[in-house]
Amino acid sequence: MLMLPSSVKVCLASQPMDMRKSIDGLLGLVRSTADADPFGGHLFVFVGRAWDRVKILLFDHGGFVVYYNRLQRSLRPRLQGAGRLPRPRSPHVL
Repeated sequence: MLMLPSSVKVCLASQPMDMRKSIDGLLGLVRSTADADPFGGHLFVFVGRAWDRVKILLFDHGGFVVYYNRLQRSLRPRLQGAGRLPRPRSPHVL
């Protein structure tokens, strides 16, 4: 479980993306599409096309960090079953 301050926004990408993007590629997407400041300590979450890989981009003490996780199971079946696939409905969604 992550304990985040209330000032931190979690911005979820509205579409699956190519997981080959590095820090610079992810930062370019954030700058072109998100309303949040990439240097503000917010979390920017990206999922792969099969919904089985997750990258989280954040700025931490003088540099960008990417956390990468390959899940054992895809997120898609669980999200579809709950009827909650991410949709670009708020300014906090990429």
